Amino acid sequence: MQSINWKNAIIAGIVGTVLFDVFGLLMSGEWWDIPVLFGSEDNKAFQTG
Repeated sequence: MQSINWKNAIIAGIVGTVLFDVFGLLMSGEWWDIPVLFGSEDNKAFQTG
């Protein structure tokens, strides 16, 4: 069994997050803020209770 290369995993996570935000900026003209998307009133699927 192989172990996880944590350095590459962390770098990939950061790069993926930046690319996701840049894609959102290009598509919508504003930054996509993940916590705001999950907490918005329009997004009932992610809310519990």
